[in-house]
Order: sequence, then structure tokens, then C-alpha cells
Amino acid sequence: SLSLRTDCDTEVAARLIERVGSIATGLHVCLRELQGAQALAVLEHRMGTIWLARDSNRPLFICRLQDQRRLIFASTLPIMVRSVERRLGKAADWIADAFPLASGYVHKLTRDGRIAVATTAPTILEELIESG
Repeated sequence: SLSLRTDCDTEVAARLIERVGSIATGLHVCLRELQGAQALAVLEHRMGTIWLARDSNRPLFICRLQDQRRLIFASTLPIMVRSVERRLGKAADWIADAFPLASGYVHKLTRDGRIAVATTAPTILEELIESG
């Protein structure tokens, strides 16, 4: 059982990730063990990395800007377009490509604009869940 300070469902995910000790593995555990639609984002400040994960019930899109270095993410394409237009100008001038992230995977966005898929062996997840 987790000790929670709030009634916020986001805190459950944060405590699971802390308990596991790895953002990538913790997000995999969240996707596997938590009920309900999920799209999660975790900033690893010291590395400048953003970790993203989603289940099959919650969409999550990523967009690469024309400079090929900056990435943005949102739950829907219209939200992404509005955000770009509000901050930068006409979306067609700024958005290079946009695509949905695959469900059930943990994605890593690096400071230099690269996207990677982080995998975790199922046996490691089983051990972490059973020991919890």
C-alpha cells in the first residue's frame, strides 16, 4: 500500500514511480497496474528528459517543430495546433509532423529532440509488483 497525502490520482502514479526507483519502469508499472484511462508525462529535470506513456484508452500525440529540435505533446491534435498558434504563429509554418504515441509503451523525449521507446523486461515488472 502507498502512503498518500492528497486525494489526487496523479499522486498514486508519482508514488509508484518513486517506489520503483526508475521512471521508465515506474511508468510501465502504472500502465499495467492502475485502472482507468491514462496519459502520463514525467519531467526528469536533471537530464532534461521528458518521459511519456499512455494506455489504449487515452490518446497522446507528439509534434516535431520545423527546427527539428523542439517537440511538444498534447492529448489531441486540435489542442496541439491551438497551442502552437497561440505561442508561435500559424501552425502550418511551425509543425513539421505530428503523430500518436503507441499505447502501452514508455517514450523518452531528449533535450536534443530525439524520441526513443524505453522497454522493460516483463520479468522485472513481475518482481517489482510482487515485492511491493
